[in-house]
Amino acid sequence: MASPFPRGWIAPALLCVFAVSSVFLFTKSSSLEKQNRRLTGESTRLQQLIEQLRQSALSVERPLTEQVALAAIETENSALETEMERVRAEMNEAREEKVYLEEMLINKVRELESLSGAAAPAAAPALKAETKDLQEKLRERDDQVQKLTERNTALLGRIHRLYKLADQKIAEINVAKMTLDETVSSARKVLEDEWNTVDLGQISASGIPVAGPSEKSPEARGPKLQGRVLAVNHDHGFVVVDIGTVDGVTPETEFLLQRKGQTVGTLKVLEARDLMTACNIRDAAAGVKVAVNDPVLIRK
Repeated sequence: MASPFPRGWIAPALLCVFAVSSVFLFTKSSSLEKQNRRLTGESTRLQQLIEQLRQSALSVERPLTEQVALAAIETENSALETEMERVRAEMNEAREEKVYLEEMLINKVRELESLSGAAAPAAAPALKAETKDLQEKLRERDDQVQKLTERNTALLGRIHRLYKLADQKIAEINVAKMTLDETVSSARKVLEDEWNTVDLGQISASGIPVAGPSEKSPEARGPKLQGRVLAVNHDHGFVVVDIGTVDGVTPETEFLLQRKGQTVGTLKVLEARDLMTACNIRDAAAGVKVAVNDPVLIRK
């Protein structure tokens, strides 16, 4: 009796399935690998942005909200790196499974080629079942690759959002630094203008003439232990006082803010110049708002 199955039809069919599946999986895997490399590169750039944010913040005291925002960026970046490791692991697993399925298909094709014509019809149902099972597994791998691709896309979206947050924080700190420089420059000009316009001439004590401030340079004056507030920046929480490095101010110096002879707050040095110092407001008493001309003392 003639065989209902044309001789040699199963091997070409399996080869066709194998070829189509291999090409599809290869394309998907290549696309996933490219996205993963891109994700790795952008994560590296994010780390650089965070480091830049830290370095920029060294010269300016950040408000609590900015500290919280930076901590959130670092936490999310850590979660992103963990997610990337998971994607890599699953991608490696998918590749190993793909290689395994390809080897099985090759073995089945060889097995079919080795069968005689009479044995082929009897073995066909079992081979069909095995082929169907292989095809189902290949579809599962395709679904897995698709999910990994979608996860990569989601991770890229998160990275872009982190870029925006980091850039925003860097911009805020740069604005704060510019404001600090402008305030210090303005205060220096005010102090120099006052110094140049005030002329007490000469006074006499017990008949001995004494030169006024206009007759000696600022560098010649003795160190000051007390002064006053020249400028205030409430938005960024710092002030400028008229005591500087010529008075012995160092980065460790602290000032006491005075009101009616009482200490109502402390000032921490941010940046010291010759004749003035920018300070961060610390430990101000409740309800106290620093104002221009408030007295300050160097804490001994």
